[in-house]
Amino acid sequence: MVSEYSIRRRALFCDTDASGLVHFSKFFRYMEECEHRFLQSLNQSVYDKSKVPHIAWPRVGVRCDYRKALRFDEMCEIKLLVKEIGDSSITYQFQFTNCDDDTLCAVGEMVVVCVEEDAKGHMTKRKLPDAFCQQIELAANSDLINV
Repeated sequence: MVSEYSIRRRALFCDTDASGLVHFSKFFRYMEECEHRFLQSLNQSVYDKSKVPHIAWPRVGVRCDYRKALRFDEMCEIKLLVKEIGDSSITYQFQFTNCDDDTLCAVGEMVVVCVEEDAKGHMTKRKLPDAFCQQIELAANSDLINV
């Protein structure tokens, strides 16, 4: 069973503002990239059109608290931790660590809800798939950082 997943990503020039700092909005894209790769590692998708009805995971809450600037060309580890599993939702925590000096740059959180989408695009909240729940578990509380 999996409770955490991590990726490494270099801060590209296009991710930065005029002062060379990674723009705050990019942290949300980094969280989404890490979540997508986490789901792919479990043979899942954030939007699975192969199943009928389609399964999707829209975001219902996101936040990010910034601790230290991340700059152009610095390498960052983005760690996803499964913080909470509900009947139809999952809460992920993300920790951004600068690989050059091992400092925590930011802590984020994302709440996603499992939905079924019909042919007309209407979404209905549904119970988390059993197969998915069997693949994941909560991260140890000691790994979580207050957001």
